Amino acid sequence: MTYLHSRQEFERNFYVAAELSRSGNLSFSFQSRRSVDGLLKIREAPNRRINFTTVNELARVTVNSIQQMSIHETDTTRDAASNEEN
Repeated sequence: MTYLHSRQEFERNFYVAAELSRSGNLSFSFQSRRSVDGLLKIREAPNRRINFTTVNELARVTVNSIQQMSIHETDTTRDAASNEEN
């Protein structure tokens, strides 16, 4: 598990989740409607930074989980490619 060390890393997780959603690579089940509602309520400040007063705890956990899964998926893909080379 990686830890967030700055606001920049935390905001990056939100933007990665938004991009995955826009590109169709992220989907939610009907049962996770509360997670989606929390993500839809997030707003940006005029300077395009995340307004953290609009972020609830469920949204924080969701985007950090998405980031962890994408890191794990990248590592797994990289490991599989190196195993094929050997």
